[in-house]
Amino acid sequence: MTNEWERNKDIVFDDAFDAPIEASLEQTLIAAGKKLYTWAETEAQKLDHLKIRARVTEPYVLRGSFQILANKRPYPTVYWHPQLLDRLIKAAGETE
Repeated sequence: MTNEWERNKDIVFDDAFDAPIEASLEQTLIAAGKKLYTWAETEAQKLDHLKIRARVTEPYVLRGSFQILANKRPYPTVYWHPQLLDRLIKAAGETE
């Protein structure tokens, strides 16, 4: 699951940074995050190899799995904003 997320993250984030900048950087980053999140919420469930078991077909199971990975501490395994990890690391460094 994380491999598929990583592949899509790379595509979405690369596309965001390759596109002509018509908005602010932060708006571009948020748009890329929304696009990746939308993939996880709608498109990922169409991939049979991401199902946790053959008979587990409810879409909320896969969506919930992504959310569990996004809530992992101290750093999420999956995330939506392209700079989230950098910002978390910086914030953690400022509090130590």
